[in-house]
Amino acid sequence: MQIHILYQKRDHDMSGGSYNYLFSKTGENIDEARQDMSEMLDRLVELGYLEAAKETQDAISILDLFKLKIQEKIDRLSKVWKAVEWYDSNDWEEDEIEKAIEEYRKRKEELK
Repeated sequence: MQIHILYQKRDHDMSGGSYNYLFSKTGENIDEARQDMSEMLDRLVELGYLEAAKETQDAISILDLFKLKIQEKIDRLSKVWKAVEWYDSNDWEEDEIEKAIEEYRKRKEELK
C-alpha cells in the first residue's frame, strides 16, 4: 500500500526558524543575529510593515554603533589589559603596566 502525503509548498520550507529564531535573542546575544536582523528588515519592508521595519533599522544602527564604539575602547585598552593579565600571571613586572597605562593616556589625550 502506498501512502501519498499532500501538502501545499510555501516559499519557506521550514515551519519556524527562518531567521534563526531572531525573536528569541536578547541584548546579550543579539550581536550574533546581525545578518538575520537585516534579512528581517528587508522582509518587513517587502510585506509593507514600515513602522516595524523602521524600528528594526534603528536596532541595527544601534548595534553597529555599539560595535564601533566598543572596538575603539578595546583598541585603547587592550595593551593595558594584556599588561595586567600577564602581570597577574607572573609573566611581566608591574612596570609593564605603567608603560601600558602611559601609552593608554597618550592615546586618550590624542582624541580630545
